[in-house]
Amino acid sequence: MFVSLNGEFLDKETATVPAFHSGLYYGTGCFETIRAESGNLLAFDEHYSRLKAGLRYLGADDSDLPDQQILLNSSKELLKLNGAEEMLSKVRIQCTIAERNGYAIDHDSNIYTLITAEIYRSTETPKVLTVAKTRVIPQSCRPSSLKLCNMLHYRNAFREAQNVGADDAVMLSTAGYISETSIANLLWKTGNRIYTPSEKCDCLPGIARNNVIKSVRKSTEFKLIEGEFELENLMEADSVWVTNSLIEIHPVERINQHEFVVDRQLTSRFLSVYRSVIKHFNRS
Repeated sequence: MFVSLNGEFLDKETATVPAFHSGLYYGTGCFETIRAESGNLLAFDEHYSRLKAGLRYLGADDSDLPDQQILLNSSKELLKLNGAEEMLSKVRIQCTIAERNGYAIDHDSNIYTLITAEIYRSTETPKVLTVAKTRVIPQSCRPSSLKLCNMLHYRNAFREAQNVGADDAVMLSTAGYISETSIANLLWKTGNRIYTPSEKCDCLPGIARNNVIKSVRKSTEFKLIEGEFELENLMEADSVWVTNSLIEIHPVERINQHEFVVDRQLTSRFLSVYRSVIKHFNRS
C-alpha cells in the first residue's frame, strides 16, 4: 500500500514525520475522509474548504495551505497506485503541523500532508448503537465544525460501543441533549417529521448531514426539524438513521435494547434524492 506524504508517493512503511512534531505532541492537525467512486472524490470542494478552515484555526498561514488541485491530483494518483481507482474507496487527507516544542505558534512551521487511499467495503446491515457515557466537547472548548486530529472523546465513545458489541455510540452534549455518534450524525422519523440535532448540541455539522438536510427539505411529505432533543425523543422514533460521507445514509435497527423499524424503502428514497444533491459537488 502506498501513501502520499507532502506530494511524494511512498510505501506506507517508509513514510515518516519528524520527532519534534506538534501533530505528535498535541494532536495539532486536521483531516478529511472522502468517499471516492470510480476515482471521483465526492463533495471534494466542501471537504477542502473545511480542511482549510481547520488549518487556519490551528494557526497556519494562508500561504502555507496545501493547494486544492494538487491534493485532488495526488488523491487520484494514489487511488491508481493502490488498485482502488475503479472501486468504492476511502480517501483520507490529514494535515499536521511541525513546529518547535511548546504551545507557541511557530511561523516557520511546516505542514505535513499525508494522504491514504484504500478500497472501502460497505455493508447494508443496519447499525446497532449504544448510548455512551462519554459526552461531546462543548463548542466553547473546541470548534465542533472542524475535524481536528484530537478526537479522544470520539475514540472513547467508540470503544464503549465496541465493548458491548455495538457498531457505534450515541453521544450527548454536556447539557444532556442528543448530539451525534462517535463517527456520524443522527436523524430520525416520528410520523411525518424528520428530526436531527441542531448545531447548538455541539455536533459536528457533517457534509453528508448538511446534504441530507437539503434532501429532506426537497420532500413535500416530511417536515425537517433541527433542535435540542432529549434521549427519550430519539427512543420514541419510528425509524433512525446515521449519516456521514462514507456510509451516506444508513438505517439503525437498535439502540441499547430498543428496536426500530428498518424502513429500507424510505432509506432508498432519501438516498436517491441525496445523490441528486451531492452530485453537484463531485470533482472529476
